[in-house]
Amino acid sequence: MNIVLAGILPPANLAPELFAYVEKDCPALVTRMQTAVIETTFLEPAELGCTPLEWIQLRQAGYEQQPGQTVGANMALRVAEVKDGLDPVYVAELTSVNIGRDRMSMIQPSLLEVTQAECDELFESVSMLWDGTGLSALPINARQWRVWLPEPAVMDSITPAAASNYNITDWWPQDPSLKNWRKLVNEIQMVWHDHPVNERRAELGQPPINSVWLFGGAIPRATTSASKEAIVADLGNATNGARTLRQSDQLIDILASAHATHEWAAWIAGLTELNRKIQSVPRDSTLNLLGYNRIITLTPSTPRWWHKVIRPRPTDWKSWWINQN
Repeated sequence: MNIVLAGILPPANLAPELFAYVEKDCPALVTRMQTAVIETTFLEPAELGCTPLEWIQLRQAGYEQQPGQTVGANMALRVAEVKDGLDPVYVAELTSVNIGRDRMSMIQPSLLEVTQAECDELFESVSMLWDGTGLSALPINARQWRVWLPEPAVMDSITPAAASNYNITDWWPQDPSLKNWRKLVNEIQMVWHDHPVNERRAELGQPPINSVWLFGGAIPRATTSASKEAIVADLGNATNGARTLRQSDQLIDILASAHATHEWAAWIAGLTELNRKIQSVPRDSTLNLLGYNRIITLTPSTPRWWHKVIRPRPTDWKSWWINQN
């Protein structure tokens, strides 16, 4: 069995402070980390165009990187559930953007709760802005729209979950092919600035929904169905080495939300439940530990006859837990 533990690897600057909590509240994981064979794969979201967890989800679903696109561009196909066609697929996600003195940041998607009523009201308020632009859109859920552009866009697609870790000014589309889109987004932002939906959200202490984030560009016909066997992932320049990642049988995401939003008190609180989950995982399972830009694979070591006489030396898990290079 192959298990993915999302959000278990903290950033290097915090890892030393969390050692004691992991040892105390999640000893089942510590035991496996001390006895397993360790392999590290680096997955940089800025190069993938998505988070490591999204990358795994895309690979398992059979999506492959297309020429001129990031791997993450496929996420638009996945969320829009488009399986055939010859045109690139784009999705716009409702988001909350904050403009600071030296950077523009976007809220982590898991922190932005949007009701269907809010989505409908916001979409209706800007529906007239599409007239004459050659652009069109249709809501596909409470937080995302399927978007049709008059021509294929030149853009480095990155998902909202991945973009929320960066200064999004570096990812703002600048190509002439998206001139009308940039103008439309500016107009949407003005309409939503003092929209009744955001006034009500402010009264409830919720972040405003003040912009949309475009991602995608992959073509449906280029996707393939997922293999029931192992998925061989050639990561190319996105990592420090290619390796085989088997299709996971189970995703354990108890810590994922707290990890993504940097809420470390909540992360620590989730370790006890994670420990219970790991205790129920078969001993011969492979564990894949996910962080912001890497995957640590723990493969159970093969017992040797001399281990009955000489106990194997435990792996120094703290050294690779903190090492992010």
